[in-house]
Amino acid sequence: MKKTIKENFFWISIWASAILLLILSAIFILPAISEKSDLKEAITNKKSMLDVVSADAIKYSYKENEKLKSKRDQLVVYYNKVINFYASYDKDIESWFEGLSDPPTMGPFDGTYKDNKRKLEAAVHNKKILKDEGRTSNPFNWTDEKPVDNPVILKKIQKRFWVRERAVNAILTAINNGVNIKLFKEIKFIESLYIAQGASVEYALPDELGETLTFEISIELPYKDVLRFISQFLTPDLKPKMLIKLRSCKISMTDPMEEEKIIEYDEKEPAIEANPISLILTCEVIDFDVSKAKKF
Repeated sequence: MKKTIKENFFWISIWASAILLLILSAIFILPAISEKSDLKEAITNKKSMLDVVSADAIKYSYKENEKLKSKRDQLVVYYNKVINFYASYDKDIESWFEGLSDPPTMGPFDGTYKDNKRKLEAAVHNKKILKDEGRTSNPFNWTDEKPVDNPVILKKIQKRFWVRERAVNAILTAINNGVNIKLFKEIKFIESLYIAQGASVEYALPDELGETLTFEISIELPYKDVLRFISQFLTPDLKPKMLIKLRSCKISMTDPMEEEKIIEYDEKEPAIEANPISLILTCEVIDFDVSKAKKF
């Protein structure tokens, strides 16, 4: 009997030890195995990420990488300077008439637009440089653009008004500086205001940073004043401020030269003024979109 109890106690101890070992394994060993598996998977993922790095990228030393980072930082500074430069000359052309909301409603815009058109016409009329004093023709070609209840169209009309005002200010400034402008014939835009989307002929700036706004201005003046006028017309700091690029320049004679005159030997030679020439400038305004600038 005692032997049987001893034998049973022995087997009971073995089973108890086995059960205890299983319990300890569940508590300590299995979580460690799971953690090891997760760590191995994480290491594998990191290795896969490193494998996609090119051989050229990993061959640089720490010092070389620091130099590249410094150069990148310099390029970012230069990029931001360029963006700020163009943005500073785009502020005026993006604005609305004073007193209007952004964007304005049709009624207030139309009334303010008409008032400003009259002021612009009066400024040119006072200089007496319009054909027939503006009675039979209007150099601004307003009839090509009529406001409609559409924010996109109103924005285009607003921008074109600023370009017209800028052109008039350039003409008036040139006259005040001694340029003898005889006639302001017209200013017109190359592209229709209502052109279909995607059919624009304007030049798109890189990285979708805007586009050009192309127009022609036609005047008559003496040949000797042509370069002075072009120089003053392209001056970027006239109001409204905008960047204007000269695309082409066309010069032609106006009326035929006066017929030859015969005078007596002792007669005073009459003063003959050379006929003015016709000057047509095709220009592009940089219509910059600062919202498309990259952020670093």
